[in-house]
Amino acid sequence: MLSYFTGFGASTNFEKNRLIATSKTLDAPDEATIKSNLHTTAEILKTFDGEDEETRSQIAFATIIKKILTSDSNDSWIYLFKNLLILDRVL
Repeated sequence: MLSYFTGFGASTNFEKNRLIATSKTLDAPDEATIKSNLHTTAEILKTFDGEDEETRSQIAFATIIKKILTSDSNDSWIYLFKNLLILDRVL
């Protein structure tokens, strides 16, 4: 599943998991999505805890800020909210 996000410029596990976590869907999640999101959340938290060998926590923080400011999706309230929610949980 994570290989799908390489087409969006995501090369590290953190970037791929951030894309999963900030997708623009407004649909209620099913059981499989909830379980998948738990894994995604754990991977993001590991990055900010310094346990990710690919991405330092400072780079992860800078990536989220950059995406909030420059992404084509930055006009979507749900995209902005989800990125801010990630920062709220890790800071």
